Amino acid sequence: MVVLLSRIQGAAGWASAALFIGAAMLPLGQAGLIDQQRGALPNQYIVQFDPSQLNTGAQTREFHNRVSSALHIVGDTLSTPTVAFKVIKDMDHTLFKGSVIQLDDMNVNKIRQMDEVVGIWPNHVYSVPKTAKNPQDAKGRNMAAAPLPARPFNVHNMTGVDKLQEMGYTGRGIKVAIIDTGLYYHHPAFDSCYDQPGCRILPGYDFVGNDFDALNPNSLPQPDDDPLSECQSHGTHVAGIIGGHNGTFVGVAPGVELTPYKIFGCGENAGTSDESIIAALNKAYEDGNDIISLSVGGWGGFADSPSAVVATQIAGNGTLVVIAAGNFGEETLWTASSPSTGTGAISVGSVDALQRYATQLVVHGNAGNHAFECNGHQAPAPVFDMVKTPLMRYGDDDADLIACTNLGSDFAGAVVVVKRGTCNYQAKVTNAMNQGASGIIIIGTAETGVPISVAIERSDIPIATVSHTTGTKILNLIDNEPNLQVSADAELALIDSLTGGQISFFSSYGPGYSLDIKPEILAPGGDIYSTVTLADGLYASMSGTSMAAPYITGCLALLLEVGIPKKPDYIKQLLMTTADPVKATTEMGLATVAHQGGGLVNLVRALQAFHQVTPGKLVLLDPAYGGFVNGKVTKDLRVANHGQTSVTYDLTAVSAVSVSAFNATNHTTLPIFGGDGPRIELHPFQITLGAGEAANVKVTITQPSASLRPFLVYSGFVQATVAGGADLAWSVPLMGFNTEYQTMPFFTPGDTPNPALYSSATSQPLVTNNAEAFTMNDRSFPAYYMDVQFPLGPWQLYVADAATPDQAVAIVEAGQGYSRDSIGDPTQPASTWYGEGTDRDGKTFAVPNGQYVFGFAYTSPLGDLNRPTDRMLWTSPPFMVNRA
Repeated sequence: MVVLLSRIQGAAGWASAALFIGAAMLPLGQAGLIDQQRGALPNQYIVQFDPSQLNTGAQTREFHNRVSSALHIVGDTLSTPTVAFKVIKDMDHTLFKGSVIQLDDMNVNKIRQMDEVVGIWPNHVYSVPKTAKNPQDAKGRNMAAAPLPARPFNVHNMTGVDKLQEMGYTGRGIKVAIIDTGLYYHHPAFDSCYDQPGCRILPGYDFVGNDFDALNPNSLPQPDDDPLSECQSHGTHVAGIIGGHNGTFVGVAPGVELTPYKIFGCGENAGTSDESIIAALNKAYEDGNDIISLSVGGWGGFADSPSAVVATQIAGNGTLVVIAAGNFGEETLWTASSPSTGTGAISVGSVDALQRYATQLVVHGNAGNHAFECNGHQAPAPVFDMVKTPLMRYGDDDADLIACTNLGSDFAGAVVVVKRGTCNYQAKVTNAMNQGASGIIIIGTAETGVPISVAIERSDIPIATVSHTTGTKILNLIDNEPNLQVSADAELALIDSLTGGQISFFSSYGPGYSLDIKPEILAPGGDIYSTVTLADGLYASMSGTSMAAPYITGCLALLLEVGIPKKPDYIKQLLMTTADPVKATTEMGLATVAHQGGGLVNLVRALQAFHQVTPGKLVLLDPAYGGFVNGKVTKDLRVANHGQTSVTYDLTAVSAVSVSAFNATNHTTLPIFGGDGPRIELHPFQITLGAGEAANVKVTITQPSASLRPFLVYSGFVQATVAGGADLAWSVPLMGFNTEYQTMPFFTPGDTPNPALYSSATSQPLVTNNAEAFTMNDRSFPAYYMDVQFPLGPWQLYVADAATPDQAVAIVEAGQGYSRDSIGDPTQPASTWYGEGTDRDGKTFAVPNGQYVFGFAYTSPLGDLNRPTDRMLWTSPPFMVNRA
């Protein structure tokens, strides 16, 4: 079996597809619960039909019978299918006609070539979205017995939502679908009401049941009409952000009607699949929801993954689809999640809240009081809740301050400050207790950032943790003033966030693989206080783009209530062109458009906009596909005045920070900021528009030189203010790539040849032209290996006569794209080629004896394999097929 991570008509990133065309298969017993390499269910595929050819049940059944017959005609082939063709489920939706099928991987290409088939994808799986939950909310508490209270939503003043709510807008009359883990609709923020007259929670659907886990193919869904979730809080948190309302807690649009669709079971790491996501998207559309909110995705920026395709189809039919951009911001560029990368989806990134709820300790001294954030709930220790108590260092120097030894000190009745490191937390706590301490404050390392949670077995004294920065300040206070005291309140308080208003560190970077601007808009998603299940305490703070996407969903509900037309393309343009561009966390100016799209949503500006700017974003692509001549390209912006009076705009251009995903050795890396930005020229730089008039603005972009700094994602904004004023009226983001996409370092560089031809007998690369002979039995087989570090577009792996390496004799593998990781593994049998391929008609045959090479033809994600200028080719050293 040749294991191949690929995208078949649009598989998503790490959750990509496996093709086995003419390759030998591993025994089924080796398949395991899930194909971990491709993030998909083994041998399961989603097929989309052309509705003009297959639109009835009878037509679909006839097609299935024809496929089954065709795939069981073995003919002149070395190997027979090891997995029987089976229809798992038909998908008969208004906008999606297809089936989920079980299929031998070697036959995927045959299905794709059928006229009735629009696309075929592996059935990807996705885990429950991971969000950072505020540890202060739950540590050391029985949350169900002592739930947290409703508190004010702490971010509406960042976005203008507070202003629209003051005007009386609540989203009333707008119907919103939430596709997630289900909803705890017994929550008071939803009036403890479901599917009854007057309820805002409308009848939804559970596609899977509580026990389902898509990561285990032996787990079967048990759908029903009740989307209640008492075990997973993610969907309930999302729902509270959109439309919760309980006393002082008010979501973005507290008057909306919510329709929950449950696609996850109860397991902590329970998974769902593309099958469930597609079914939920289609049902949400068919049920007449105005907006669909989806906070699920996987790493991979292709715009034509199956769920991304469906999201785009739904948007094309007038329903708004809002999707989280993903939480891979600590990885590299090009990590925006599918399906948010679909062209019709609104992809949402995150900014941190200006304030957040946290527990605090207060250091009291003669010079005043100093409040610091801490984590005072460290079960099984008592809660860090105390009146003024003496505060002391554990030791005088760093060696003693780590509290790994008993110093014989007298800490009776005092809280001692210690540092993290060297020994475990239990040793530190025990040493402090044995010297009489009444409490302990543990300082985290510089890397930990926020207060940590500690693992201990026993503590008779309360424990609090603080960040490295906070701990350093506390130690300085102790050093400068004796006789300090500390107090703490276990209840949450609203404190200023050090990173408030900045793009969240976890928020994924774009671009999409087609160099589109993704994410497109930002909303508060870091440290968001919202609703959860009773088991989790009714309220909690979570962080993630999962929180930002529903915030935008609520904003859209308010705009629709106001009367903004429900036109997805128009609303996306409106959001992007009225947003506030966000500064970078350094002194480098505005953050890259690849991380923020248009910027932070500004709902007041969107509401008051009487202009329309099209397009809402300038996607410049690369020098080859973007139409650049001598490094320059000119684009038009169309500005229309829909107001009742004349307006004059002053136009300016602002560059944002440039960023690269490659280091000096051309390895992918964390984002590297710096390098030149684009030169942006505007003509004219001032326009006057009468009521109902429109005009074009020419935007000429000179990209930064690739000879000085290649592989740069550059970006900026065209901005307008009303003449004589300083306030931003509108802003259009632009982004491009300064190097031809075809020249990317697709394969990971290193000392070992890559791509490479291997011998299965030695697992060593063959680098000479000696044409080693393989008998194609025992362990005498050729193998190949490609370590891919950057997304590929369409590709084809074939065998060719050594004399004509660009002419395929047989196709070994083929695909429509590929994300990251390796193709094959030279140390495993999975990389071995057993001598089979397919001809142009998809028929599998044994390649005859002869001298051959492997050819790997590929393109960038923008490329066309049939276009000679796009096609790139690697050919292996020659080898012999020499069967006895």
